[in-house]
Amino acid sequence: MFKVSPRVTSLGPTLAASAVLLLLPAVIHDTFEIQVLTEISISLLALTGLNLISGYAGELSLAQGSFYGIGAYFATIAATRGMSPTLAFLLAPVAAAVVAFVVAIPSLRLRGLYFAMVTLAIAVVVDELMNNLTSLTGGINGLPVTSVLSFFGIAIGSALSLYYLAVILAIVGLFVAHLFLRSRMGWGLRAAKSSEPAAATLGINIFRLRVIAFTLSGAYGGFAGALEAYHSTYISPSSFTYSISIMFFVVLLIGGIGTFSGPIIGAFILYAFTRWLTSFSQAEGIIIAGVFLVCLRFFPRGISVASTSFARRVLRRFSSPDGATPSNAGVIEDDLSAGQLIVGDAAFATEETATSGELR
Repeated sequence: MFKVSPRVTSLGPTLAASAVLLLLPAVIHDTFEIQVLTEISISLLALTGLNLISGYAGELSLAQGSFYGIGAYFATIAATRGMSPTLAFLLAPVAAAVVAFVVAIPSLRLRGLYFAMVTLAIAVVVDELMNNLTSLTGGINGLPVTSVLSFFGIAIGSALSLYYLAVILAIVGLFVAHLFLRSRMGWGLRAAKSSEPAAATLGINIFRLRVIAFTLSGAYGGFAGALEAYHSTYISPSSFTYSISIMFFVVLLIGGIGTFSGPIIGAFILYAFTRWLTSFSQAEGIIIAGVFLVCLRFFPRGISVASTSFARRVLRRFSSPDGATPSNAGVIEDDLSAGQLIVGDAAFATEETATSGELR
């Protein structure tokens, strides 16, 4: 009943991204470029977590930036207060997951935009705490990250070693997400997204599955934040405002929410936004909003689905004996109908699925 195309959680994009990221240092020796790739790997980890709750569970979360900041501050503060830097780093996702779990219990009883507003409020509250708990977080001045990570006697002190750590964690994160989505809980989560009444009839505990997905999302964000702390060697509230939560969600939508390659594409888009638009700081928000609206108009399901659909059309056209395009060339076999972008309870229909101007 709840058929989902195998490509939704295919390991193909994961294996391709893993191979590319692991082999890139062999051809790139510039330290700045290595740092750029590290940032992309960190973003990939955070977006993979966000994709679990917003993509596969269908709940719009704007709190991922908060878990990102919690992970960064926990790893830094715990290390400066006497805890082993490595242990503090490993416990950072646990701390973020605990906060996510506490938030999930009351907030996931709400749906759609109501849940989104609650997560946005959480992001604002965490931002205020980072700014005002001066004795703990350093306030607006932030905190320096002076400790050095070490795993199995290997110090993670150079840009290259930190890059490999970020890549390994990003790859492990993708595989864990794949295993989760292929598990009974993952199938139940997507079944609930497709049809809550039918899923409930089958005995699926929808609330419990969404709490688990939100908690995992927080853990991913916490790990990404801990990595960011050691990557930037300095943390401040300005790096973890609620705007980064919105940015995470926007780039995931553009990349392809609810697809396995969406976070990979979104990570590169996020880097492009944060680096290439620095010279247009006054108009940065307007430019990002414009890009988002253009992508929403021409790629309503995201670049991942659009590119896959285009590739299938081309292959079917050239594989056809007479060169004609089969009537079903544009069919997208997914858990969502073609031409729709679904966020929570809202669905934005394109011309292929609704009359012009219709919003449902």
